[in-house]
Amino acid sequence: RYGAEDPRTAPILDDLGLAPAVEWLAQGAAERTGVSIAVHATITRLPSAMETALYRIIQEAVTNAIRHAGASTMEIRVWQENGTVRAAVRDNGRGFDAESILARRGARGLGLIGMRERVEALGGRFVLRSAPGQGTEVSVAVPIMEGA
Repeated sequence: RYGAEDPRTAPILDDLGLAPAVEWLAQGAAERTGVSIAVHATITRLPSAMETALYRIIQEAVTNAIRHAGASTMEIRVWQENGTVRAAVRDNGRGFDAESILARRGARGLGLIGMRERVEALGGRFVLRSAPGQGTEVSVAVPIMEGA
């Protein structure tokens, strides 16, 4: 099943950091699904809790694009600027009405709400851009706090 937690993730994330873990995630997802996934990750090591939260957000965005969007291409970017780490996952899938999904209660949209809550717990900002027929972009900006 795609998206099931792989026990190899934790050692890669813990030992090598977010950038190699995201590369590994993308490579595995591309191999399993045939989706073309480009990764641009130019970051240094971050506090462990930040790396874990950002990895989970990226993983959820990739899983959503594959399961729900019918995407054939995806781009994952992770970078640092001005004391902030930023990540964006963009796909060319079918898109959806982002406002209505985020406003829903119940099972649909829980992954998106969980991503937003993870970002907010780190004092960051979560932005979801999507429209029917226009693909989707999930982007986050989180201030880098030492020891977080």
